[in-house]
Amino acid sequence: MSDSSPHMNPATGLRFTGIWLPMVTPMRNGEVDTDAAVQLAEHYQRAGISGLVLFGSTGEGNLLSTAEKIAMVQAIQASLTRPADRARCGRRRHAQNLR
Repeated sequence: MSDSSPHMNPATGLRFTGIWLPMVTPMRNGEVDTDAAVQLAEHYQRAGISGLVLFGSTGEGNLLSTAEKIAMVQAIQASLTRPADRARCGRRRHAQNLR
């Protein structure tokens, strides 16, 4: 695969292959349900999904605190047999992304 491959981001050099699934953030009583998130992530990995897009295209990402995002990513990473090497941390304000 050459560097001009459609699977490579030329700005970062990161390669993305396979199917990446936008995953909803499970909520229970107004809080992130980390246990349910882990179960979903494990299910998708067993199904052959290459990667998960967390807090991105499903809309709830801007509503969660940085601490909530970190807790969910850490729980999912600890449970997977093939942990992800990328996680989106996008926030509306640049200063929040730097934390």
